[in-house]
Amino acid sequence: MGNQLLAQCSDRQLIPFVVRDLLTVSVGKMFDAVCLYGSGQTNGFGQRLQTLGLLNYGVNTAGGTDPGLLAPSVAVGSPPTQANIAQMIYNLDALNYEDDPDARVWLVSPSTRQVLSVTPNISGQSAAFLYDWKSGRIGPYRTITTSQLSPTNQLVLLDNREPVLLAVAGIHVTVDRVTYAASNQTLITCGMLLDFGMKRCGACISSNAANG
Repeated sequence: MGNQLLAQCSDRQLIPFVVRDLLTVSVGKMFDAVCLYGSGQTNGFGQRLQTLGLLNYGVNTAGGTDPGLLAPSVAVGSPPTQANIAQMIYNLDALNYEDDPDARVWLVSPSTRQVLSVTPNISGQSAAFLYDWKSGRIGPYRTITTSQLSPTNQLVLLDNREPVLLAVAGIHVTVDRVTYAASNQTLITCGMLLDFGMKRCGACISSNAANG
């Protein structure tokens, strides 16, 4: 951040900008990325250096019921079909996650939502589509659209009662006026301690882009 900006915004208006735009948005995206793709890497003493993200959890094979693994993945067709959606729901049901429209949510990429919104529930008819613009739902479950999903896992059915346990143990902001002083810049660094976990692996993930 330029020193000129800091000088010109010496009043309190800079603080809301840093909190709203730099911390809320940037840190929020960092949370998303770690919770989805954390590697679970550990050091030589078994201490975890990075949390294990949802998309890196193990997956049950067809018919498997291990609660420590995600529901079997589904290869969504091109174009997607109602049968694909029903299969993902079934795979979660089969692991005994109670069906509750308020507790389940779809994570979907923008491109996949676009395809689902023009794909009819029944081929050749246009009365209803896999993604309903009016309700913002796929089937009975609400959706969250995010560009954070990988190209090969762009549709996720998640049971909110089981998975996301996010503990923020500390956040710090460091202001460094020295490192880039020659270029009249101030370095603002945000650091945090967080963890992500799942009580059980209540999610079913597409094994492809789901937007063919």
